[in-house]
Amino acid sequence: MNDLERIQEYLAGVESVAVVGGGLLGLEAAWAIHELGKKVHIIEFAPYLMNRQLDEPLARELQNMLAEKDMTMYLGAGASEIMGDNKVQRILLTDSRELEAQAILYSCGIRSNIKLFQGTPLNVERGVVVNSRLETSIFDVYAAGDVAQTNGITLGLWTAGMAQGKIAGANMAGDDNIYDLEMPSTLFQINDWKIFSTGKVSGELETLESGLDNGKVKLFFNKGILQGGVLMNDSQWIPFLKKAVKKEPDCHRWVNGQISAVGILERLKEQMN
Repeated sequence: MNDLERIQEYLAGVESVAVVGGGLLGLEAAWAIHELGKKVHIIEFAPYLMNRQLDEPLARELQNMLAEKDMTMYLGAGASEIMGDNKVQRILLTDSRELEAQAILYSCGIRSNIKLFQGTPLNVERGVVVNSRLETSIFDVYAAGDVAQTNGITLGLWTAGMAQGKIAGANMAGDDNIYDLEMPSTLFQINDWKIFSTGKVSGELETLESGLDNGKVKLFFNKGILQGGVLMNDSQWIPFLKKAVKKEPDCHRWVNGQISAVGILERLKEQMN
């Protein structure tokens, strides 16, 4: 709370703020700063925003919406140097562009704090490596949450931490439960825009998109198998889309036909009910 109050006090005296990181939390922070009446610059190293939750066409729609609100995007670049006398005045980007800002906020994901475990017998990579039971390389020692590396991944999601904690705790008490890697699902909302993303939405995937009453749905397939989906401005389909993607149903008989993305969801709902 003290940190937040200091940030609020500092921002009261600035006109322009740079946010490094165009992912979910970075954009939420950028919008909150925009709502304070500040000029916002978003710096993202990837070629488009929210690259873990959106494919490029959908990300461009979001980018255009933010640009209409006078927010400036610097894509494909990072912050190379912060310049100023005692306070931030300018930021030099890795592609040699330069922008003026009086504050800079970083939202670049998480990195597990593994210093405590280095030099111990624990197997440590990006995080503390665990098996499917969330047991570490030392017998009867378990790890869960942001520090745990499962299948080469440190998820950094509170939903994963909650699920892992239950599995690890049960196994410490004598059970033999297996942890299934959480399927990433995120809900992002700014202004009147609401974006829900679940499963895989990037890579060499087939896509099918159709409009809804207030927005759109886009489905992602690998050889006809449903892999992921994105909903824009429609909450009705969120629970079912998440459930359907988790089951990875075979939709090849519909993908190449004349059935819309909404039509596929309706048919899947009939089958799964």
